[in-house]
Amino acid sequence: MRKLLGAHSNIEMLHVLYQNEAHSLDFLKLTPRGKEVFTLMLTGMADKKIAERLGISYSGVRRHKEKMLLMNGCNTVLELVSKYYEGAPGKGSAGMPIGE
Repeated sequence: MRKLLGAHSNIEMLHVLYQNEAHSLDFLKLTPRGKEVFTLMLTGMADKKIAERLGISYSGVRRHKEKMLLMNGCNTVLELVSKYYEGAPGKGSAGMPIGE
């Protein structure tokens, strides 16, 4: 499926699939710099490129990602990205309230 979409990673694939939908970072717990890192991650940009773009170290990008996971109760970056695309807390994968 990634190949069909021209995506190189699972995160980039999610971005391609949901690119026409409006999403907000407001419900995710992110620092201002974390929002910048996360936004670049969504494009499929590698950590080293994110570091170059933001003028921070590679290990700094890794620390921001670890903090994002911890603050949002996620174990993997893919889980965090999925949470972003699913919508606000309490919503299912289609953006519909759970239990409806």
